[in-house]
Amino acid sequence: MSACAPAPSSSPPAAAAPIAESSPDLTRGQRALDLLHMAQAREAFAAAARAHPAAPLPPAYLALALNSSGAAADSMATAVRLAASAPPAVRARVEALRAWTAHDYDGAIRALDAVVSATPADAQAWLERGLVRLRERQFEASARDISRALATDAALAAARPHLARALLGAGRIDEARAAAAEAVRALPEEPLSHLVQCEVLRRATERSAAMEACGRAIAKDPGNVPAWQARAYAHRDSEDFPAARADFQAAFAIAATLPDTAYKDLILDWDKAEDISFDVAMTYLLEDRWPEAEKAAEETASFTERTRPANAVFYYDALGRIYLQDGKAREAARAYQRGHEVVGAVPGLPEDEQTLWRGRWVHGIGRSHARAGRFAQAHAQAAILQKMIEDAGPKGDPYRPSLHYMRGYILLEERKYAAALAELRQANQSDVYIQWLTARALEGTGDRAGARAIAERLRGQQAAGLGYALVRREILKGARN
Repeated sequence: MSACAPAPSSSPPAAAAPIAESSPDLTRGQRALDLLHMAQAREAFAAAARAHPAAPLPPAYLALALNSSGAAADSMATAVRLAASAPPAVRARVEALRAWTAHDYDGAIRALDAVVSATPADAQAWLERGLVRLRERQFEASARDISRALATDAALAAARPHLARALLGAGRIDEARAAAAEAVRALPEEPLSHLVQCEVLRRATERSAAMEACGRAIAKDPGNVPAWQARAYAHRDSEDFPAARADFQAAFAIAATLPDTAYKDLILDWDKAEDISFDVAMTYLLEDRWPEAEKAAEETASFTERTRPANAVFYYDALGRIYLQDGKAREAARAYQRGHEVVGAVPGLPEDEQTLWRGRWVHGIGRSHARAGRFAQAHAQAAILQKMIEDAGPKGDPYRPSLHYMRGYILLEERKYAAALAELRQANQSDVYIQWLTARALEGTGDRAGARAIAERLRGQQAAGLGYALVRREILKGARN
């Protein structure tokens, strides 16, 4: 049947026939989309839609590609209208694309189930279900689907980088390395192939080779934000913090020029510009350069307040934590207060989110009081948080570990070590920072062996999150002592 024009109702498509095999523009657009060439994909799908104005697939794919520019609604509405009289397999494909565009990934998978059942020879449909599953971190299922796509059409080279990523996510490192090498052989000019090889090699701790692979991706596409980030992470893994910082700064310079909608990436998850900006602050923390880290974190919070106010509270909260760890209780309180003010001014913020951020503000202010030695005020804030949790009923239960963290922190500052330990053991012990607080409480009670065991475990983790960065200097100091 024609790839673009709906088949007559009297002639349903053959079960094994791909539903989009004979439109060159549509196929060209699919290949561009698979390789994240969004501008090329949009141009090709628009050409297909002009050539076949009654066909639902071109505008549906165009909407998927337009989603990264924030202008998908009209095209998708056209596709849905045209699909109403199309064969079931085409309607299912349009529904899959509609759900994918709307970030309804479960719905997209369900619709693609119907597509691959109706047209099992459609390699693109297997690949697309694999990509959605990859987005949903269903790595084994994604690898199966993408492998099926390649078994159905060995020429579908665009599937190869994604197979490597799925295998990597599934922890099948050797297979991922082989798949990434095959992707580079099949698509040597594609930045995505080299980026994925960088990701795989970094996971395999082959850091120099990872940096070289990312360098090739950057050389082929200097605007490739994920490639700059991936190389920065490889530098950070090697504890070359200045080199990591330079790459994060390059990534930020590109990302800061992009509109918010550019981050609605359909296959690879980009960090937003403010996330990359905060990574710069993290490199200073890891390097034990606290004044520079605080300045960089301040810049991140200010940038986010200007560009994406609803997200600024995250960075004011992180800034408060940095100040607290550096003993600057007054500056920490100011950061928490500013975050509270900014999020409170966000129009239309749902009530549950307002309550969540009010709780985090109470938490931060209470810890700031404790760090300044104002213990009565700190405990009063803990009482406020406890009442908020109790008033929320069952919905408040997930926040009880956070209350135990707050109480443990306050008691630790009071040097009431046994009481602090009892609270911290009820907090989230998977959190690096809380583990470090627990080690401090153990040492305070005289259990130095227990404290050392936690410190050794933390040193072995070499984690990259904020919690680890905040306590890295203390961990390293303990190792030197």
